[in-house]
Amino acid sequence: MGDKVFDLDALADEADPFTFTFGGETFTFPPDPDIVALEFFDKGDFQNALFVLLGEEDYQRMDAIPATTARMGQARFAALMEAYGRHLGVEPGKSSGPSKSARLARSARQVR
Repeated sequence: MGDKVFDLDALADEADPFTFTFGGETFTFPPDPDIVALEFFDKGDFQNALFVLLGEEDYQRMDAIPATTARMGQARFAALMEAYGRHLGVEPGKSSGPSKSARLARSARQVR
């Protein structure tokens, strides 16, 4: 055994967050999605997945955008999740095993 310690905290710090606009507002998803969000995606509970990815404050800010300004419909949601998957290094239509990012991309494709 060596003295090397795998620094999981440093790994999380290396990635860039995913920033997008919706309804004239800017929002950010984390650079590595929480496994709770992925569990919600797997169950088809996309609103709670968004809540986990955005956090309470940003989720409420997004929810307050009037539907006349911007509506998060199926096509926009699928496009957002596909772009987020690409940001995480997952190519649409490609499987990268059971990783979190692969499950996120698969869930986004299922919305379509």
